[in-house]
Amino acid sequence: MWPGRQECRRQARRLASPRLAATVAVAAMMTAWIRTAHALAPHPVTDGTLPADTVWLDVVNVTKGEETLIESRFGIEVPTRDEMHAIEVSNRLYREGPAAYMTATSLVDTDSARPRTTPVTFVFMRDCLITLRYAEPWAFKAIAQRVVRPVTGCTTAESTFVELMEVTIERLAELIERVAERLEECSHRAFSDLAHMPDLRQVLNGLGRTGSLLGQLHQSLADKERLIGFADQACKEWLTSDAHDRLHVQMGDLRALIAEIDFLANKATFLLDAAVGLISIEQNTTFKVLSVLSVALLPPAVVAGAFGMNFEYIPLTHWGPGFFVALGAMALSGVLPLLVLKRKKWL
Repeated sequence: MWPGRQECRRQARRLASPRLAATVAVAAMMTAWIRTAHALAPHPVTDGTLPADTVWLDVVNVTKGEETLIESRFGIEVPTRDEMHAIEVSNRLYREGPAAYMTATSLVDTDSARPRTTPVTFVFMRDCLITLRYAEPWAFKAIAQRVVRPVTGCTTAESTFVELMEVTIERLAELIERVAERLEECSHRAFSDLAHMPDLRQVLNGLGRTGSLLGQLHQSLADKERLIGFADQACKEWLTSDAHDRLHVQMGDLRALIAEIDFLANKATFLLDAAVGLISIEQNTTFKVLSVLSVALLPPAVVAGAFGMNFEYIPLTHWGPGFFVALGAMALSGVLPLLVLKRKKWL
């Protein structure tokens, strides 16, 4: 008999990857967001006790004790860190008992020169949303400021989940706008003044960083589209019609953003090809100048070689103005090829 999902999880915990365990992450923390009159309020969990009216449980760097507390309180299995890094859709999106497990790739360090991706798992139940993460995506900082305001109306697990997805999509859209601005800047620097060739190494460097960010954004958008579509189907028994409508709108926004990413990727490819082409033109110009100089200096070298031969008898050897005549012949033999090349518009 094949082992069940729970047995696979136990084996994964015993064989946890040292590489993942060594990854630098933020400090461990568990925060329970409890329901107030019209919003949520944070309650740090430090004594191993979860408030009864917890709507959203945010766990950073889950420990063994926190894992046991969550499993005993909600009757669910907490995914391991290795499982969160799995790429199979069946291991990232599935329904088990009262909970829907959804793992998606999120961007972190987006304000730095080297943004990276990290998996975030959402355990979505009727009365509580649990988020498991090992980094600090920007959306979690923003949602912590939103859910405390009564105007957002986040008092349930589903409204918190929908609001979190909305904040995430807004952040991704903002990053796409930044990428579009970077590509426009690269285009301006590459083509603004072709008479004075720009530093194309900086252009290529900018295009390389932008292309890497585009790939991360596409991955994150595709993950969010699959996650929201799965949540809309797997959790429809407790989602309200308003939540359904908002999730459908979010899926439409994600499709539009993915189309925009594809457009920007094509533009980045065009700019990359153009920059490489400009580099080839610059190199060809350099080689052309060297070739012209070689052709121009070849006849004078022939004349100088003829007058410098070491034979006993050479005509005009004792001719007074012979030296100056030789210099003139060398200069003329160098100028004539240049004039011919200029007339043929090879220069």
